[in-house]
Amino acid sequence: MAVNLQPNLVYGVTEDTSVLVLPMPIEALRDPTTFDRAPIGQVWVNTINATAFLLTRVQNNISTWVNQPGGTAAFNSLTVTPGPIALTSALTTITGSANVAQLIYLHANGGAAETIDIHADQGTGVASINMHSDVGGVTISGGLATADAINITASNAAGGIDIDSGTAGFIVDTTGSISLDSALASNVTTTGAGIDLTVSSVGGSVVVTSNEAVATAVTISATNAAGGIDVDAGALISLNTTAATGNIQIIAGTNTAAGNAIVQGTYTGVVTLTGLTTASAAIELITVTNALVSATSGVLVTAANLGGNDAQMTVTRVVPGVGSFVVTLTNNGAAALNGNVILSFIVLS
Repeated sequence: MAVNLQPNLVYGVTEDTSVLVLPMPIEALRDPTTFDRAPIGQVWVNTINATAFLLTRVQNNISTWVNQPGGTAAFNSLTVTPGPIALTSALTTITGSANVAQLIYLHANGGAAETIDIHADQGTGVASINMHSDVGGVTISGGLATADAINITASNAAGGIDIDSGTAGFIVDTTGSISLDSALASNVTTTGAGIDLTVSSVGGSVVVTSNEAVATAVTISATNAAGGIDVDAGALISLNTTAATGNIQIIAGTNTAAGNAIVQGTYTGVVTLTGLTTASAAIELITVTNALVSATSGVLVTAANLGGNDAQMTVTRVVPGVGSFVVTLTNNGAAALNGNVILSFIVLS
């Protein structure tokens, strides 16, 4: 049954001092229909569902009742047809308290050109637009089938993007490629004892390239005094330089000692022995103490001797041991040694 209420008048002392007042809300056990009549602005309350409606128009004998949010029903909605809709205020707060999914729901469904724009015009703080969840997560999902389905842009030329995370880490998974490009010096760093950094390609190759014209264009350093560099290959290790002036240099450890014993604890070394006077056809046993050497190590040794006499110090034997190796030098020259002996060695295993 339709309801038709007339405006209420409140009279003052005289009849010509009346004041128009809004009618009292209609309390009913149902929602209003298009056939329910009342003055424009009438409030209708469904006490069963705890919902409220506002009469906004009566046209062609059809009433338009707008559902007002704020009840305890599962969903209350404010629908503007056709859109768009703009909410403009010095301070606007939209709050929901029901324990349901999509409690606050912004939905555009107008066509392929539609957009939803959240715009801060004058805020200069880092949280000018702030999206946060106190105890839950934040999900950004884009359904476009292009490389820029999701865009995060710092549009100012001096702007940056800062991503911080806790101990759970920062994970990027993709079935496509990853491209990181920069116009300034950059780094990938892990910090902490035993916190390793791994660069790995499963089924592919790892290529490290630099085109700077300096001697240290590619640098691999183990800066700790006890640190080393381990290069393993299943087949071949190839060292090549393509430029006509290109060089490959292996920096060896060096040391000098008097007599026939010396300490040099590196995989490659150049050691100088002074004060030896080995006679022609005689031998000299040189002991090199090196903790990297074991009894099964392979050690390559060469010898050079200085001085004016015809002394020819030749390596005739190398015996590796635990923590050292012994080199037998034979003077195959016609005269006694009267200069320094230089031993060069490489420990292969």
